[in-house]
Amino acid sequence: MISPPQCTVVTEVMETWRALWAQRLRWQRGAVENLGSYGLRPSVMRYWAQQLGIGYGVIAIAAYLLLILVFLLAIDEWVWFPFWIGVGALFVLERVVTVWNGGWRAPPRGHAVS
Repeated sequence: MISPPQCTVVTEVMETWRALWAQRLRWQRGAVENLGSYGLRPSVMRYWAQQLGIGYGVIAIAAYLLLILVFLLAIDEWVWFPFWIGVGALFVLERVVTVWNGGWRAPPRGHAVS
């Protein structure tokens, strides 16, 4: 099945961190429940790989934050790494650009974001 070009997806911009967290948990729970229903079939292997990637990402970010904490507790003097500050700035820029159309404060729920 191919979607027509006029078919678009619009996701509401969550107004609070709590609402965003609840939305993401709903999405994740739905994805895992669907995979549980379908099992290990060739048609859903891509989605299994995505879920494994998300799980790895959660573990990786937790390990990263733990490593930063250990680093901060172990050093006597702060050292700046311009390259990594630049990489971090690129990630922040990407996040800002991808949600720019939502505006500084997105419209209330129930209103379409165009």
